[in-house]
Amino acid sequence: MRNEKDILLNESNDCTVVALSQAFDIPYENVHELCKKFGRKDGQGFHIQAKLLGHLKDKLTIRPTWFGFSLRVFLKVMNDNKVEHTFIILVKGHMLCVKNGKRMDGGTDNNVRIERCFLVKR
Repeated sequence: MRNEKDILLNESNDCTVVALSQAFDIPYENVHELCKKFGRKDGQGFHIQAKLLGHLKDKLTIRPTWFGFSLRVFLKVMNDNKVEHTFIILVKGHMLCVKNGKRMDGGTDNNVRIERCFLVKR
């Protein structure tokens, strides 16, 4: 879900920035700068690099159980079990945040397969 800040910055292809901002409740501009430090160029997509994951390792727990499942199944299980956690999900060519079973990016295609799933530690 795009917010005023990324629209004002005239950004696109910023799903990583948006997902991390939503997952950690950090202002978009701060995450934008952090991603720049790890190699993201304005207006270009950004694949999570090992350095950035290393920087966030104390804040994330990988959840390999979900690798290969559809996002639809993941969201159903989270909602059916009223799971109140935040996850960062990587699917082919996209990153999104799921909070308390709700997809935060405004996307509608839930048939995509999960490539990586991280639980955000609080």
